[in-house]
Amino acid sequence: RRYSEWCAARGHTEFELVSATAIWSNVGGVRVALEPNIAPYHCETGVSHWLLWYEPADVAGGAAVDATTLVAHVRAFVEVRDEECCCFQSPPERRRVPQMAHAHVFLRPRTERTAAAIAQLRAARRLRSPWAEAERLSGRGEEVGF
Repeated sequence: RRYSEWCAARGHTEFELVSATAIWSNVGGVRVALEPNIAPYHCETGVSHWLLWYEPADVAGGAAVDATTLVAHVRAFVEVRDEECCCFQSPPERRRVPQMAHAHVFLRPRTERTAAAIAQLRAARRLRSPWAEAERLSGRGEEVGF
């Protein structure tokens, strides 16, 4: 809710912010972005919550993407073993950004190499996210990885 209000106060939507700030990669002809969830679920220590976004021109907002494809798209950004990655999509009617297909991704690194790769992805996101900076300045930086 805080994130939605923050977007509204700045005159843009969550869809617009994701579209503008995500790092898109072409994976087999589909543009996808793997981003830390800026309003993550509370997870146990060692698990991080990410979102895998799909460019609307390539995948319709309400589309279902099979689990094998989701994991393959995650692996385009970070090499994870099966036991390090869990993905799911909410039903279309429960998606906060219904214009853009996306999946929840939970990562639990089991190797130092995977942990370092995830940390690098998170650092890149933190450096270009106006939401993360606003949270840091308001004293909530730990919630977004500062």
